[in-house]
Amino acid sequence: MGFPFPLYPPSIMLRVKGLAFCLLAIIVLASCGTKKGINSTGNASEILVVIDSATMQSLVGDTIRSLFMHTQDGFSNLEASFLLRYMNESDFDEATNLHHNILIVDIDADNIKGRIETLKDEWAHPQRVVKIKSASDTAFYTLLSKHADAINELFEQNERVIAKVKNTKVRNREAEELLNHELEIKMLVPGEMQQTVKPNHSICLESKTAANGLKLIIYAFPYKDSSQLNADALHTLRKLHFLDNTMGSKLDAPNFKCLDSIPSTSNKFVFKGLYALETRGIYKLEGNKTEIPFISYAIIDAPRQRVVVFDGYVNTKEESKRGSIRLLESLILESEFTFPKVSR
Repeated sequence: MGFPFPLYPPSIMLRVKGLAFCLLAIIVLASCGTKKGINSTGNASEILVVIDSATMQSLVGDTIRSLFMHTQDGFSNLEASFLLRYMNESDFDEATNLHHNILIVDIDADNIKGRIETLKDEWAHPQRVVKIKSASDTAFYTLLSKHADAINELFEQNERVIAKVKNTKVRNREAEELLNHELEIKMLVPGEMQQTVKPNHSICLESKTAANGLKLIIYAFPYKDSSQLNADALHTLRKLHFLDNTMGSKLDAPNFKCLDSIPSTSNKFVFKGLYALETRGIYKLEGNKTEIPFISYAIIDAPRQRVVVFDGYVNTKEESKRGSIRLLESLILESEFTFPKVSR
């Protein structure tokens, strides 16, 4: 079935990461009325859609599903960006309004002037609420087609905040100090991760248990020109560092080779004012059926004239890898470069 407007996968949406909030700011009414002390509820990567059941069964519902349930790049099995739960407005109360992510759709002829309202931490924390009000289905499509990317990014950002809250409970201060000292990177490192420094000066953070199988390799090199952010050049570097930081005892054989089992996708975006390249894909080990999703961010740190690379991998037997990838995204995208040292 065709839809009233083109919808795009999350990989394309990342290219507008820096513009998302500017787009929505035109029509957003922000709220700071957080009920302090109340933790939000719900499953990770889940959106509660408050909508009339008949409307959800219509083309409007199909459009909402198409926007938020696109198959993500970089997974061997089909994984949607978000899972959706539906609820009639009459059932939406003080118990259900504590959900992490809430989308409220109100299509009524009385809504003469359509608008989108976005609220942060309205009833709980962390929480993102997006309300779409329109007078008709056609008006709804027009609003959503203009702001679909921004709405999706708001929910993506909230997922990273949820992961950050989880990571903050127990922290690896030693790893945080190591990153700050060696690479001038400020990162919140969860206590479940242990750190090692390799002879090639990369820093490797790895889960202590195989529960979510996270590995994050961080390294930097001098910046010369933009060709260093060429996808092929970065793939060569990624492979070398991957081989230097093998994942788990089953993969420790010295002669294995890692190959891209699925062509990776790369997108440019702005990371806190700095030019960056995001790459997603899958590594498959030769002679081994294991497939390892990865996400990589190469960032030009202009003040220090260097390129910083974050290569994150997920090696777990869990069927769904989406949650683990988002944990890595949170670690990377919530990190910051410390102020450069000024020479006198």
